[in-house]
Amino acid sequence: GDRLFAICDGDLDVYVRDALVAEVVAGQVVGELSVLLKSPRTATMVAASDVVAVEITRQDLLATLVNRPVAWDDMKAAARAKLARLTTYIHLTDEDEENVCMAIQEEKEEALLHEIAEELERSDS
Repeated sequence: GDRLFAICDGDLDVYVRDALVAEVVAGQVVGELSVLLKSPRTATMVAASDVVAVEITRQDLLATLVNRPVAWDDMKAAARAKLARLTTYIHLTDEDEENVCMAIQEEKEEALLHEIAEELERSDS
């Protein structure tokens, strides 16, 4: 993928291999794994309600972070950690899926969205 989306309003259902595995809500980011790691998408998102999102292309993200290598490295590390959790998640039993799903939603996504917003504000200044 070449763009990520910051969800401003609404809900998305997350599917991996045709199985519903999570829900994304306002304040979270989707698509960052493929943007940051230059990898294929790891999940499919389907709107569960009307959704308002901000689209950020990889090119725009890179332009914003070009002089901020530490922020870029931190974002890539967070994406790799999320990918590792998702990979582990795929192999869990059905009984553990809900607990892991909640952990994935709560970790890092709000911080990543805030960091992206701050970098975009700085670039506009």
